[in-house]
Amino acid sequence: MAEETRDRLMDATYRALCEHGYAALTMQDIADEGDCSKSLLHYHYDTKEELLVALLAYLLERFEARVAPEGAEPREPNRSPPPRGHPRCTHPVGDARRRVRP
Repeated sequence: MAEETRDRLMDATYRALCEHGYAALTMQDIADEGDCSKSLLHYHYDTKEELLVALLAYLLERFEARVAPEGAEPREPNRSPPPRGHPRCTHPVGDARRRVRP
C-alpha cells in the first residue's frame, strides 16, 4: 500500500474512532471520514478489528519515531506473546489482592 494511502486511511480511522467510539464504529463511518469507498477499506483490511490493529501499529510507529534518539536505528517490534507467568500476563489488582493478608 502506498504511504499516502496508508496515512489517509489511518487518519480517517483515527478521526472516526474518536467520533463514534469503538463499539459503534463501522467501516462505512471510516470510509465516510476518509472520503473513500468502503470497498477500498476492505481491499486493504478484512475487518474493522484488523484495521484498528493497523491503526495502533501506525500510532506506535509515529510515537517511537518522535521519541527515538536522533540517529537511532528503529527497533523491530516484539510480536511474540510474553512467556507464561510473565508479569504482563497477570492482572496487577488480582495479584495485589492475593498478597494482602487480613
